[in-house]
Amino acid sequence: LRYGFDTGAIALQESVTYMHALVFMIGLSYALKHDRHVRVDLLFNRLSRRSRQRINLIGHVGFLLPICLVITLESFDYVMRSWAIREGSPEAGGIPGVYFLKTLIPLSVLLLSMQAISEVFGHTDNCDMIEYIPLLMFVAVFLALLAGYAVAPTLGGVALLFAFIGGAADIFDLSSLGFLPGR
Repeated sequence: LRYGFDTGAIALQESVTYMHALVFMIGLSYALKHDRHVRVDLLFNRLSRRSRQRINLIGHVGFLLPICLVITLESFDYVMRSWAIREGSPEAGGIPGVYFLKTLIPLSVLLLSMQAISEVFGHTDNCDMIEYIPLLMFVAVFLALLAGYAVAPTLGGVALLFAFIGGAADIFDLSSLGFLPGR
């Protein structure tokens, strides 16, 4: 537009960025679902099917889900501030809805988390995951403490997260959580 018609369209240029963000952020969970995510396949393809499932299980529960939790918690205030001021483009004539774009951050992480949980429980061979729960809990606590979260909320949050995961897999009876105060 600028060279052919001697006019510019800032909103049109920004819409390209918005569309790229939409495709990449929403495409995260799609790539995980179809096993098209980035992975170092030097040894992975040579392993047995069961070993690959174990590696995926540890990766999903031990790394992906805790990182999704951290991103969600850290981006919440960022997105809410943007919504509070109805943040728009800093460019004159730009798209006024930057806060919609920023909302993609927690939305894409939510979709990615849901897909990771689906991947963990979607395979019937992962029913023996109870033997990995202590290791995965340790990794989740370690990552949360490394991210700078306080000890008590980290331990409580990780325990509740794994209680709900165990409840979804019929490993743990969630009715035993009835003693917790209902806040």
